[in-house]
Amino acid sequence: VVWLVVVAIRGSGEALRKAMVQFRVFRRRFAQASAIVVPVPTDGSTVDDWGVREEERRSAPFLAEARDVEVWLEYFRDLRGEDGDGASTTKGNDDDDDDLVWFGLNNNGRSFASGAGEAPRIVEVLGQNLRPVEVLDEDDKAEVVGSTADASRAEAAAGVLDAQRKFYDALTTGDLTSMESVCSEDGAAEVSEVIELGGRIDGWKTCLAEDARPSGMIVSGSDVLVVSDTEAFSTCIEFPPNAGVESGATLLAVQRWGRNSSAGDDDDDDWELKLHQTIPWSTISKAGGTLRCDCRGCVALTRGKDRRTFGG
Repeated sequence: VVWLVVVAIRGSGEALRKAMVQFRVFRRRFAQASAIVVPVPTDGSTVDDWGVREEERRSAPFLAEARDVEVWLEYFRDLRGEDGDGASTTKGNDDDDDDLVWFGLNNNGRSFASGAGEAPRIVEVLGQNLRPVEVLDEDDKAEVVGSTADASRAEAAAGVLDAQRKFYDALTTGDLTSMESVCSEDGAAEVSEVIELGGRIDGWKTCLAEDARPSGMIVSGSDVLVVSDTEAFSTCIEFPPNAGVESGATLLAVQRWGRNSSAGDDDDDDWELKLHQTIPWSTISKAGGTLRCDCRGCVALTRGKDRRTFGG
């Protein structure tokens, strides 16, 4: 396998465990983009400490081990202007060696993005910088990781896929009642932040109108990550109607799901949609915008002329 893009991320074991959730969610998409993730621990922690299951690593080659960790750490210190103890040499900055720091390098060795203090928003990094290297297929099958390793997790994953199908059935047919039943009543922070900054939200009644909904849209390549008994994620590829495979007008979608209890506990075992986000994702061009949705409806963000990221 030839990797075209590298995303390296430094932090303590606890910081990496939290950050790795989103990388695990998009493990299949990293493989489709010929991208590899290199975690660099500051405390000697390992892949098992970060919560990455063996079956996830087998399902998609998205994770690499950092050799000569101290060399990597020194590189990060140089990037951050830190001394050997991790203290910043820049006045007014008290970052330490355990802070989460990340950067991405393309196949020319040039940085395309970086950040510190919090993990990257992977779906938006994928849309702008980590695009698929081959045309995506409408016939890609769903993939469920862990079916042989943990029966309860497999059952939970099947429930997420079923909820995802219900969501797309409601979306493409304009079934407002079904959409309201599949959505959680809790608003997502990712949607709220856009509204609070003055963004407009279109309610589901508007989004599901006959001239607005994506009738006939095909969805393929679904996969699921069950994080716990009450939290899970799914991703898939959307093929808008009348776009045609040759046009490359495909989108990457991710859903965050929640439920009140583990499967089998009376009426509280149905997965509810917490957040749906979609972004253009193709071999042809970078994404120019992204859509975030929750129980209230959807907000759109576009990439401004003077901005390298979404928003504004």
